[in-house]
Amino acid sequence: MPLFKSLSSKSIQEYKIAVWRISEDELELRKGLTLSQLSDQRLQHMKGESQRKAFLAIRQLLKVFGYKDESLYYNPNGKPFLKEVHSISISHTRQYAALAIGFNCEVGIDIESHREQIERIAHKFSGSGAVQQLKDRPQRIEKLTTIWGVKESIYKILDRPGLSFLKDIRVDDFQLEAKHSSAWTDDARFHFSFDTFDNHTLVYTYKTKELS
Repeated sequence: MPLFKSLSSKSIQEYKIAVWRISEDELELRKGLTLSQLSDQRLQHMKGESQRKAFLAIRQLLKVFGYKDESLYYNPNGKPFLKEVHSISISHTRQYAALAIGFNCEVGIDIESHREQIERIAHKFSGSGAVQQLKDRPQRIEKLTTIWGVKESIYKILDRPGLSFLKDIRVDDFQLEAKHSSAWTDDARFHFSFDTFDNHTLVYTYKTKELS
């Protein structure tokens, strides 16, 4: 069972994070899982193998935390909910699946592979100052990937169609070595942590307070 990483919060905000390395075939990933009829139908209609494997890996992570597939459901926007907890967030790449569960707070998670193309679209989601100062290209890519992950995880928390990554979500500057910082929108404040491994960055975020 390739549970790659798991952690729990050490603060008043109670949450759990887990990451699965997707190295099995579909048959192996399905072992030990009981899928609801709706989930089974969704799985059968997925054309891509990587999508199906990520779907099953997320269910394996739910099982790690003691939850069943039948307790997971989605709103019309695709935001996931889990019956027994306050908040849940899901993300995946071809090689990893990630899950965050918040018991008394809103959580968001995002995992992204490092890609050079992110430099070409950076102007669509990020200011330029702090990133342009990084002369080392891999560091620039890592920081841009982290910024994207922060904004993506906040977008998942807020579930607000039309929210602009560039204009509506601001990220306080941070050092890559720090592994955490904060971000904000006009009406809410967030704390995020991040980790980099295997040419991927994992970002997990929780909402700290509403701003009036």
